[in-house]
Amino acid sequence: MHRIWAFLTGLPVGLLGALAFGSQTGVGLELGALAGGLALALAVTLAGRFASHDDERGAHLASAASAGLAALPAAGAAWLGLAPGAGVAFGVVAAALALLLVRAMRVSGPAGGARSQAVAALAAVGVGAAVALGVAGAVAAWRGRAAPAGDREGFAQYVYDVDAGVPLAPAPGCAPEVASTEGLGAGANPAFGADGVLWYDAAAEDGRRQVHRLDPRTGERRCWSCDEPGNNRRPRPTPDARAIVFETDRHATARAPIDWELHFANVRGRALPSRRLTVDPGPDAFGALDPGGQLLVWSSGAGGTYAVATANLARGHGGLVLSRRRVIVPGGASWVAPLAWAPDARTLVVVRGHPLALQSARAIDLASGRERELSEPGARVAAASFSADGSTVALATTRPAAAASALPGALGFAVARIATLAGLGPRQRGTGLRVGTPWADAIPEVPLGRVGAWGAPAGVALAPDGRALVLAQRRPGGGERLVRVALRCDEATATSPPEGGAR
Repeated sequence: MHRIWAFLTGLPVGLLGALAFGSQTGVGLELGALAGGLALALAVTLAGRFASHDDERGAHLASAASAGLAALPAAGAAWLGLAPGAGVAFGVVAAALALLLVRAMRVSGPAGGARSQAVAALAAVGVGAAVALGVAGAVAAWRGRAAPAGDREGFAQYVYDVDAGVPLAPAPGCAPEVASTEGLGAGANPAFGADGVLWYDAAAEDGRRQVHRLDPRTGERRCWSCDEPGNNRRPRPTPDARAIVFETDRHATARAPIDWELHFANVRGRALPSRRLTVDPGPDAFGALDPGGQLLVWSSGAGGTYAVATANLARGHGGLVLSRRRVIVPGGASWVAPLAWAPDARTLVVVRGHPLALQSARAIDLASGRERELSEPGARVAAASFSADGSTVALATTRPAAAASALPGALGFAVARIATLAGLGPRQRGTGLRVGTPWADAIPEVPLGRVGAWGAPAGVALAPDGRALVLAQRRPGGGERLVRVALRCDEATATSPPEGGAR
């Protein structure tokens, strides 16, 4: 009986070993688990033969073999890409098993009954989970603190150069009031291009999320990515509106189930297959090109931690090439992602915590390093969007559900990965809206009435002129919609930009 138990407890050890040795397929993981079970059963058999005689020897060896169950949470952590990785975890579990089996060969006396065996098994799983989570969190926090700051002076100069070339538009003279609303159908994660075209993602006929395009001037709709594999979502147009950046799960494998990557697709002229930008095995999401069109910014989940990263985008070797990744906002143990980058390049809105309940959203001046908290008690920022000149920001706010809020932001490094794997979205209630100047003392609230009560925000896109926006909402049951919200604007109160039209 103890050999059968050793085989069962060896299965997760073999699975962890297969992950450590780089198996990329489901069959490879299954064979690895089987090999681990057979190996531990053989080890227990040999240990029983060479150990001193004792009527309880088999029970002692079975209890020691229960330590193999600690590999179950360790394998789960490695599967999700958490630090320190499958190799280190496999070495620790194998060493612990060897020590416990040697001890079980020498110990004598009663080994306890079935209850003691069950306690040993549960303890192995519990200790393994606690150690795996604790080590992964400590490594994520350390990597966040150790992230290089990069050339801040050079980066600030680039921001100033982009800012100087962005013309100021006349202030739209809009009051924080809704003039009219119009339903635009189902969708989420909307974004306007400089040409006024609306991009968003929605479920296609086969159930996959796909990138869609809506031209408000003609009403023409088109599914842009339906001919491409995987789920494709969160499209963001480039500053010249000639291409989009979006995230896709087409590169996910049995070894890396949450391998979301960023792709680039031309949207003018002849339709071409999209091209891959990021290659990290961790989740890469919330991607967009900076206002200058030279930098990619995204939420990078590489190395078991999250960070807002940038890299230069250039053409070479017959395609697009990214330079070395540079961290501009480390997340540490928390999940962190860029929500919006102002077209003047000065202001980046970053959300932090974990994706089930957003804890904090901050506006960061990338030139000076100045920061400002945008979330308020009971009104967490879930989405943000800027007007074409960066002078106006729209913030979609919400109230997080109590259960989701109970999870601390320091667990974001793990919660975000589990949410991605399970397809879980934010647990939120209702939609609020604030529109105004990003660095004003207070950004005015726009009363939404029944529109806000329909569901939680799933994105917001402010029109280039700042006079209207598209709000995406979702309901817990799965319904979603896009709503165009026109603000009450008075031409008489519109103000002209300073002479010269640029900052």
